[in-house]
Amino acid sequence: MSEAYENDMAAEQEILDRIAAAEPEPEEATDPRQRGRRLGRPKKIDARGVARWRRTNGASIAQTAEHFGISPRVVSKASAEHKEAVRLWIEDREDQDWRQLDAASELLTMKIRKLKEAGEEADRIREAHRNGEASYEDVLDAMGTVRFWASSVGAFNEGRDSLWRS
Repeated sequence: MSEAYENDMAAEQEILDRIAAAEPEPEEATDPRQRGRRLGRPKKIDARGVARWRRTNGASIAQTAEHFGISPRVVSKASAEHKEAVRLWIEDREDQDWRQLDAASELLTMKIRKLKEAGEEADRIREAHRNGEASYEDVLDAMGTVRFWASSVGAFNEGRDSLWRS
């Protein structure tokens, strides 16, 4: 029983590790740009700040350009870059949420399967006890395993519900 329990816990830990590491492993970067280094002349404006000011104040491109003392083309480009960055961030976040949901679903399926198997084993041991082939301690041990998996599924569902409510 303890060896099966350890194997089950190892499988559960493996799935939990995959949930925690929902992001794929980054490959080794050789290009300076891939390592986060910016090439070229430094920007004189904060594109995010320009786009945010324009959206907050409901200003036109010309009004924003006048406010920051930059050309309308720079304002237009800054707004487009900011929009694209936000879109990519949202897509990445959605992908990460789906990876976590898939791993969580796999974990719950495994726990439910283990609960079903433990219940079937407990039924077999109870029947063996009625026939005098198993001790009362064996029945208690089997029922403890059923309670463990039942509480594990219940705790998982409570945690999952609070995760998706936030």
